[in-house]
Amino acid sequence: MALPKEFRIVKDKDIQATLKSPIAANSKFFRLKTRLKTEGNFRLLVVVSKKIHKKAYYRNLIKRRVVSIFENLKSKNQLNLNLDLIILTNNKTVLEANFVDIYTDLIPAYNYLISKRINRMPK
Repeated sequence: MALPKEFRIVKDKDIQATLKSPIAANSKFFRLKTRLKTEGNFRLLVVVSKKIHKKAYYRNLIKRRVVSIFENLKSKNQLNLNLDLIILTNNKTVLEANFVDIYTDLIPAYNYLISKRINRMPK
């Protein structure tokens, strides 16, 4: 199942603003960038470059797994609202990783970002 459009970052200006944000986290497979928002839904963008694999099948497999993790968090009401999140793939080893490996790698990085975000919230 794909994310509904209101939960995806689609505009170029939003993507550029999120990439320029100083709040970031690295994990074994991914680099996460986030931007603080004052209102709105949680929005997600997963970027898997052709450097990871030439075939779209493999790139889409990684995207589906990552989106599935965040859909699971959304169904459990564990997603932080007012957050734009871009997930970039770091290296090719993510292709050998199964769903559990991706989950255990991504969730601590996401939680770290949330803790940094809370510390930077304006008072």
